[in-house]
Amino acid sequence: MIADLEEKMDAQQQQITELKFLVEKLLIQNAETPKSTSYVLPLEQKALLAQNQPNPFNENTLVDYFIPATVKQAHIQVTTFDGKVIGKVDITKMGKGQVTIQSKSYPAGTYFYSLVLDGQVMETKRMVLAR
Repeated sequence: MIADLEEKMDAQQQQITELKFLVEKLLIQNAETPKSTSYVLPLEQKALLAQNQPNPFNENTLVDYFIPATVKQAHIQVTTFDGKVIGKVDITKMGKGQVTIQSKSYPAGTYFYSLVLDGQVMETKRMVLAR
């Protein structure tokens, strides 16, 4: 019985030695194998129209925006409560930007401003002009 156990232990020791050899061989191969080139896929860039600051405002207000580089034409338009366009700012530089909206001689009230990209209204926000 002891001889049988010794034989099994010898067989197991031989397996352990073989496994160690294989692990060392794999580690050496991994060290020699060039690492794959990794890269980051960009997230889809979406248009963004921020809330004007300050809001309410009395003379000027600032609007931040982001326009993807794939856009061909862009503008921000200001409309009255009933949808009449009273102002338009063409945007020629894509990416992150800011426009100043001046109240000029408009009466106090609620107005809307929209980001229009390639002829399509992407987003609309509300602003309040207080005199």
